[in-house]
Amino acid sequence: MTGEIHNAGDETQAYGNATPQGEGGLTVSNEAMLAYGYDLGGTGEWKVREAFEDEDGWLILDWFGPEDEENGHFAEAAMEQMLTMVGFTETWDTEAYWDRAHEAPKRLSVEIVPHGSNDEPMYVLATQVIPAHQDGLKDVAGLLAVEPWWDERLRTVLSGLGLTPTQREARWLRVQRRHDS
Repeated sequence: MTGEIHNAGDETQAYGNATPQGEGGLTVSNEAMLAYGYDLGGTGEWKVREAFEDEDGWLILDWFGPEDEENGHFAEAAMEQMLTMVGFTETWDTEAYWDRAHEAPKRLSVEIVPHGSNDEPMYVLATQVIPAHQDGLKDVAGLLAVEPWWDERLRTVLSGLGLTPTQREARWLRVQRRHDS
């Protein structure tokens, strides 16, 4: 699949801008990117079949529950689960743990990409992420080609995480992170 780009979540602000907003001079900056993968949603609007159907829309898995979600720890919990998938069993007190912990998931070639606001992040499981920089327009047509192994890698990680997206197949998504400062 090439060429089609879909919005992840409901973000509609401009790419990579920073604007003063509100009283007190709060600066809001947006970081935009294209990501190939699945929109998993987030708190209150999970886009996976495992989301518990109550008024809060909690996501409940053997490795993640409402107490984690209230604290906004989905990306961290998913990363720990992905570390387990690649056989990473070290503990945080091991020398150079963080260096190896950041390298281990790269073997999967998949990452959790948070997007939306800091207060209520949503997530994409992606195998490719292309940042959109403020340094002008870029022709991305050649970058949008999909490698044959990407879909299989995504399905493997989804299975290991115990997630079934409502999105039928992986696709290119426009993702935007909002940073308040």
